[in-house]
Amino acid sequence: FAHPTKQTPTASHSMSPSASAMVPAKATLGGTGLTPRETNVYAAIALVAVLGFTALGAVVDKVLRARQQGEKEAERPRFWVICMMVSSYALLVPGLVMTLINWQLSFSFFGIAVPVSMKRESTLALVRSSADEGALMAAVFITAYAMVVPAFKLLLLALGVAWQSKDA
Repeated sequence: FAHPTKQTPTASHSMSPSASAMVPAKATLGGTGLTPRETNVYAAIALVAVLGFTALGAVVDKVLRARQQGEKEAERPRFWVICMMVSSYALLVPGLVMTLINWQLSFSFFGIAVPVSMKRESTLALVRSSADEGALMAAVFITAYAMVVPAFKLLLLALGVAWQSKDA
């Protein structure tokens, strides 16, 4: 996203070296205009959210156990485990669709910046571009690691819970 008051040099606009030095550079991550500090804040919020939901599940477990004193404890997964897994897997979706790689390659010659290459990709776009460019093994490994393994883990966990409750 371009800042409306900031002009950046392009092939059609030439700026003197002193004028281009006046344009403040802003480091961005994720292609969304976030500074590294803002990105770290969002990462901390995600971590706190997972820990918070896990703690909430632990409190619910304590309350349920207090109500069941003297009764046989239910053969079910702990609620804190379910809360941790749901909140952790909820973070997987933005990880697949949000910008993963963002770069702009350009060179400057006598104060004229000429863009050479720009790329902004999510995990899904990275898989597609890897496959399109002939790097099929890279596409397979990224797909396996980022999509297939988490989906398979969820399937196995759901089957385990279903079989455990069926036997009870």
